[in-house]
Amino acid sequence: MRLVMIIGPIIFFMHVLLAHNVLESLLFVLALAVGFTPELLPLIVTINLSKGAIRMSKKGVIVKYLPAIEN
Repeated sequence: MRLVMIIGPIIFFMHVLLAHNVLESLLFVLALAVGFTPELLPLIVTINLSKGAIRMSKKGVIVKYLPAIEN
């Protein structure tokens, strides 16, 4: 989400500076944001699983298989 919130406005302003319509630029950035979500989903899941592994390791649990944290 942070990546989209950072890259979105940058792309929007660059698109507007290149003399494109503001509404067209907004729709373009919105389409990119929607397109980024499925692409970044594996990254998001992996990061959250690793955060869970760190949290569990502080409680003394040994996690050998990262997807096992979901269970």
